[in-house]
Amino acid sequence: IETKIRIDKETSERLWQVIPSRRGMPGPFEHAVFRALEKLAIDGSIRKGAPFERDFAFQVKSLIGVLGFSYQNNNVRRVSEALDRLQELSIEELGVFRRNGKAGAKRRKVHLIEAVRAVGQLASPCTIKGSVAVTFGQDYVESVNAGYVRPLDWELWRSLKRPIARRLVEILEMDFYGLRH
Repeated sequence: IETKIRIDKETSERLWQVIPSRRGMPGPFEHAVFRALEKLAIDGSIRKGAPFERDFAFQVKSLIGVLGFSYQNNNVRRVSEALDRLQELSIEELGVFRRNGKAGAKRRKVHLIEAVRAVGQLASPCTIKGSVAVTFGQDYVESVNAGYVRPLDWELWRSLKRPIARRLVEILEMDFYGLRH
């Protein structure tokens, strides 16, 4: 991923590299799991006037319910695997490179989710049942608290079945947010 930014009337490029988990890149299901987790966490904090916290505990059953699935072993396993894949995903900032060739920022890794812990019982080595606690990455927490990440229109997002349509809503909803009134 490459982004171009302007710093002091000078064009720079910020380069990022997505490092997948050992199971591969997350797909649309993992994306939906993260969005549902984000909804639960934001509803429990920002929407209540409290700051978004790094640690968030939830019931797997409630996460599966937000996704609109039934609480069955297969769905519990799929959600558990998605949380594992999201935990292993990292984004490495390779640096900021200015047009004059000088490198800027140092390399660093960013995680959306740093840790997933079972608070309740473990059904099997790979399936979590009961309560789960996640630790969000510090950069993500700071972005939410700064207002750079805001809640989605969840019902609209869920009503769209195609991943590309969902992603377009995520991107464009911010542009049209001020036009609602």
